[in-house]
Amino acid sequence: ARLGILCALMVFSSVWVISRVRTRRADRPHQTVSAASLYPDPPGIVLHSSMTPGKVHGIPIDADRLEQIHADDHPHWATTFEGKVYHIGYHYVILPDGTVQQGRPDHCIGCHAPHFNTWLGICLVGSFDPSNHHNWKPSRPTARQLAALIGLCERLMSEYHISPDRVLRHRDTKRTWCPGRRFPYAAVLAQLRQYADLHPDTHAPQLIPGVVTPPTLAAAGEGR
Repeated sequence: ARLGILCALMVFSSVWVISRVRTRRADRPHQTVSAASLYPDPPGIVLHSSMTPGKVHGIPIDADRLEQIHADDHPHWATTFEGKVYHIGYHYVILPDGTVQQGRPDHCIGCHAPHFNTWLGICLVGSFDPSNHHNWKPSRPTARQLAALIGLCERLMSEYHISPDRVLRHRDTKRTWCPGRRFPYAAVLAQLRQYADLHPDTHAPQLIPGVVTPPTLAAAGEGR
């Protein structure tokens, strides 16, 4: 009799424990883990120009066209991220009319500046350097492009805690004129600094390890 009672108590205890575990699991909210959270946030921004005209034979140079060009000319740039292959080296492309297009996802490593591919690459379509002898247009960033660029940089600076000192030109990372000597970097940087002064979220809470210090270039040469 005692053995029967003991067995009954053990069965009841097991059922009660299983019930409580199921209840606690049911009470827990379902958590969706974003795939982006598995990757480090970009620590900075690098600015580029496409060194192309806005259109070729009437076809606009945009993110889709650059994807094709990079796939043909630089197949080794291909990067697979979350099941999709990207050839375009930039994370964002800004068209002459101010349209902002996504290239690679923000957390996908880029292929736009050696040693700085963990940084976000933003490309403005156009050719902004006097070395352009093809008379390609736009030969200077348009007002809409610059407005879109500043708005995009401000959003990314706040989202990823990027200070204006980490918004560089391609020419600040290697020997090249890109994004071009007609690109108004000083004016763009001045506006981004004004924004940062009013938005503390643009300052990283701590130093980001593993970030390469931009090299000091005595002179910038032509080419990418």
